[in-house]
Amino acid sequence: MKIEKPFAVIKDKYISLDQKDSFSIDLCNMDKDHFLVLDTYPIKNPAHPQRHPGWFKFMIDNNKRSLSFRLNFVNGKIQFMSVDKLAIAESWLSNVTYEDNIFPLNIRVVIRKKINNEIVFETTLICYKNLNDYIEHKTYFELPQNIIEEYLPVRLIIPEKLNVCIILKNFYDNDAIGYFAWEMYSLLKKQGINAELYAVNCDDKFRSFTHHVTDLLTDENLSIDKTIFIYNYSIKDDYLEDILDMPYKKIAYFHGITNPQSLRVFDAELAEECKSGLDELYKINGFDFIMVNSRHTKDVYSKNLKKYNESLSILNESQTNDAGGKIKTVNEKVDTDLEKIKIIPPVLISEALWNNTQSDGQFGKSLSAMGDVLLFVGRMFPHKKIEDLLNVFHELLKINPNAILALVGGMHNSYQKYLKYKIDQLTETEKERILFLQQISRNQLKAAYQASKVFITLSDDEGFCVPILEAMRFHVPIVAKKVSTSAADELLKDAGKLAADNDAVSIAEEVNKLMKSNKYREKIVSYQDKRLVEFSDEKLSINFIDSLLGVYYKNENID
Repeated sequence: MKIEKPFAVIKDKYISLDQKDSFSIDLCNMDKDHFLVLDTYPIKNPAHPQRHPGWFKFMIDNNKRSLSFRLNFVNGKIQFMSVDKLAIAESWLSNVTYEDNIFPLNIRVVIRKKINNEIVFETTLICYKNLNDYIEHKTYFELPQNIIEEYLPVRLIIPEKLNVCIILKNFYDNDAIGYFAWEMYSLLKKQGINAELYAVNCDDKFRSFTHHVTDLLTDENLSIDKTIFIYNYSIKDDYLEDILDMPYKKIAYFHGITNPQSLRVFDAELAEECKSGLDELYKINGFDFIMVNSRHTKDVYSKNLKKYNESLSILNESQTNDAGGKIKTVNEKVDTDLEKIKIIPPVLISEALWNNTQSDGQFGKSLSAMGDVLLFVGRMFPHKKIEDLLNVFHELLKINPNAILALVGGMHNSYQKYLKYKIDQLTETEKERILFLQQISRNQLKAAYQASKVFITLSDDEGFCVPILEAMRFHVPIVAKKVSTSAADELLKDAGKLAADNDAVSIAEEVNKLMKSNKYREKIVSYQDKRLVEFSDEKLSINFIDSLLGVYYKNENID
C-alpha cells in the first residue's frame, strides 16, 4: 500500500440497535501526532446545535490498531464507550434530549492532527434504530426490478462471480456524476453482476450502501481474475495512483474537468483542484480502457496527452548532468492509444427512471400558473454563466411580460453573492419573476420540465450536459450556447436552437418565438425527438455493458 496518511477502515457500513450496538474500526498509519473523533448528526435535518447530539475525542495508543466502540443512550444523551478501555479525552453533548427522533444517525469517524485540528481523514457509519428502518432505506436506494427489466441486454454472456467496483471521488445527490454511478450500479446489479460503490466523499443517505475508497484499497479478498474497476475521473484525486497500483483490470471514465480559469475568481481552491486534475489527466492512460462522455471530452483528453508529451520533451532536452550530457527524467512519454477510448454517454437507464417517477402535479400547476416558464437545470457555478441568463431574461420580459425564469439546482456560495449583486440591478418586477429552486425533489423536477415552455443553458463548459437530454425526454424545446468548450451542440446535433454568441436580445427573441408559436415549437421538438432515439436506454445500456465485458474478456474488437 502506498497510502501514507492516516486512514480508517470500518468493518460495518451500518449497525441497527435492535441487532447490534457496537462497531469496529481498523486504524492505519496513526501516530502520536493524530487523534480520533467520533461525531454524530442525524441524516434528516442535521443542524448545529439543535440537532447535533455530540462528539467524543479519543487519544489512540500507538499499539492499538483495531478498536471497538459501543453506542448507548443514557437519559436521552448519546454515549460512546470504548470496548478497549480508551479514555474519552474530551467531549461535547447537546442540551437537547435525543433518542427516538434522530435515526438514522450518521456516525462520523474523523482523524485529526493535534497541532492544528486539521482533518486528514473522514468516513462515516450509519446507525439505524432497527433493522426495518435499514431495509426501508435500502429499498429507497435499490431500484425495483421491474423498472429496468425491459432494458436488460440479455443477449450478453455474463461471467459468473464478476465483481465491478465503481469508484468516484464525490457521490452526491442531484449531481450528474453521482447519478451516473448509481445508474451503473443499478444496471449491473440487475444483470446479476456483483457491483459495489466506493467514494471518498459521500452524502450521508448513501453511505450505508457505499464504501470508502480505502476499504477497496485494503481489501485482500477480491479475485484478480474476476474483478474490474470503473474509476470516474473529474477532478484531482489523491487516491488515483493507489488505484493504478491495484492488480485488477481497470476502466477509467473521464467526465471532463471544468476550466480552472472560469472558477478562480470565485473559488481559488476548487480552481486549483481542477488544474491539478488536468495536470494529472495523463495518468489515466495507465488504465486498460477509457470511456468518455462525449467527442468533446475525448478531444480534451487527447489534447492533454499531446501537451503533456510536448512539455516532457522540452523538459528532457533542457536537463543535463554535471558532465554536460543529457539525463533521463523519471517521467516517460504517454502513448496515445485512441483504440482504447470509447464514447459512452453518462446515462444508462434514465428513460426508465423518469417513466417510473411520479410527477408532482400540484407543483407543476403552481409553476405553470405563474406564466411562461423558461427553465434552467444544473449546478449554479461560475462556468454555467447564470448572469448571461439574467441578461436574456431581462430582454425577454420586454417582449413577454408573462415570462418566468426558473433556476433549478444547488448554488456555489461565492458565485451566489455575485448573482445577488446582478439581481439587485434589476427592477422589483423582474426580481419577482425569477425563481431559485435549489432544493426540490425528483418528482418536482419532473413537474418543472413538464410545466416549462423552453429550456435554456448558456454554459461555457460542458462535458455532456444531462439536463439537455432530460429536456428532450420531456419534449421541451432547447436553447443552448454553441461554444468550442461545450458538448451542447454535439448532444443536440441538428436539434434544438444554438446561440453562437451572447447577444441577449436575439436569444430572448428566439425564446419568445418558441414560447408563443406552437407550430414553431412543435417543429423544433420533432427534431429533438428524432435525436433522442440515439439515447434509448436499451442502446446505451447494451453499449456500456458490452464495453465492460469486452475489457473483461480482452475482446480486441471492442468497438
